[in-house]
This record gives sequence, C-alpha cells and structure tokens, in this order.
Amino acid sequence: MYVERLVKRLESSGNRTCLRHSRRDIAAGDFLNSIHRYARTLDSLSIGTVVLRDRYEAIDTLETIAADRITDLFLVEPQLFELMDHPDLESADLSSLRTLTHIGASAPPALRLRGRQRFGPRVVHTYGAIEEGLVSVLTAAEDDPANPEHFHSAGRVFPHVEVRLRRNDGTIAVASETGSIEVRSPAMAQGYRNRPDLEATAFRDGWYRSGWLRSRKNRSAMFIHEALVGVKCK
Repeated sequence: MYVERLVKRLESSGNRTCLRHSRRDIAAGDFLNSIHRYARTLDSLSIGTVVLRDRYEAIDTLETIAADRITDLFLVEPQLFELMDHPDLESADLSSLRTLTHIGASAPPALRLRGRQRFGPRVVHTYGAIEEGLVSVLTAAEDDPANPEHFHSAGRVFPHVEVRLRRNDGTIAVASETGSIEVRSPAMAQGYRNRPDLEATAFRDGWYRSGWLRSRKNRSAMFIHEALVGVKCK
C-alpha cells in the first residue's frame, strides 16, 4: 500500500518526466520510509528514476539491477553484506551499475575490502544516521585496496555539515585529539518523539551527540574507532 500511494504521488507530481534521464536507482524495504524525500529531490533536479520495491531481498535486487538497468544502488550495510555473499552474485548482470553506496556507522574494514573485491571500483562508503543525516563520504576512487588505511576511513565531511569532537571531560577537543563526535547539519532530526529523556542527552544546543568515537587525520577525513565515535584533527 505504501508503494502504491507513493507511486501515485510521484506520478501526480510529474516524476515520470525523469524517465528521459540516465540515473536509475532502487529503493526497497525499510529505506522507503525516507524515499519520498529522495524522490522529490530527484524530481526537482530531473536527474533520474527511482524503482520502488516493497521489501529488500538480495536476489530480487540482483534481478532488478539487470532488468531495469539500475545505475546507482544505495544500501544499508547489512543489505550490502547479504548481497555480496549471495551465491548468484557472480552470474548476475551488473554491467549497468555505476555506484554502490552503503551507509552505516562502522563497517569492519575487512568486510569493506571484501565488498570492494566483489563489486570492483563502484563502492562508495558513507557515514551517517537517521538523527544526523549524511555526514561524510569516501568515494570509490578513494577506496583503494593498495592503501588498507582507507578502509578504516569514514571519508570526507560534506560541506554543509559541521563536526566537532568532545573529550571525556566534556570540553571540546582540539587538533590531534580524539573525541566523541557531534554533528550539526540541515538534515538533522529535531529530537526523539515522546522520548524527552533521550532527546535531552543526544540533542543539545543545536548539535547531535552521536556517542561514537572517532579520530581525524585532517580537517575533512574521519576515522571511526568504536561505538562510543571519535575524531583526530591535524
């Protein structure tokens, strides 16, 4: 029902004009809870088509890529790992696929490297969460198997996103230090519905406190360490 309502909404807004353009994406399962915003963006920019699926299944995704000539695929990390371990992957037609973007908090470097080996130079790693939106990206060109350190990286912070780090004592970290990551972004959530206790802890003074430890090699590149997030600045 959700897909049917969304398709009607897109058709009524003129989204079918996007069929003339080259970008073709899939949105499946839980990702549909935000696809209406994504589809509106595609429509307003007139850059492509979104193929909607009621649920995510690895074999269905492989078949849809081939049948609909999907060019760009966006998956959360459990979906990526399921797809790359599927027995039909080797025989699947992925010739149309230009990028495979995965999002999550901290995909283990070994699994990210395996994804690169399975899908080739298509894999784009992004870091973000529902509360904070997309924070950073590591492009396929930067995901170099010859440089294993890259598979620990969360990539470069998007220009519209502000990131700062907080020490354990509550003060803001400076260059070369590691701390808990905080994010301020136009894509941030405003808080947690009916959970003022969680909201008071995570959302403060316009910033979202992620609770992850990261380090930062320079002003833009971030490295995730563990689930408390921290960043080192040089």
